[in-house]
Amino acid sequence: MSPSCKQNHRKWKKASNTYKELLQEMKGEIAQGQITITELKGKLTMDVSIKFFLLPVKATVKKEGLGGFKESCRDSEKYAG
Repeated sequence: MSPSCKQNHRKWKKASNTYKELLQEMKGEIAQGQITITELKGKLTMDVSIKFFLLPVKATVKKEGLGGFKESCRDSEKYAG
């Protein structure tokens, strides 16, 4: 095996070990679906689901703003998961 190939293999092995360590340390969050970790070609990607809570708020929308509000709601519905 050439020196550059050995070096690439060591980098890949290190990334793979890091991936396994992260999985072990974050097992609870992963099991709950709060965190997903993926590995592709020696690169790690971690997606974190953040939940936040909003306090109930009362708002009044004036007649002039109602059209924009409705449009905004339609747009947000397109992207809702």
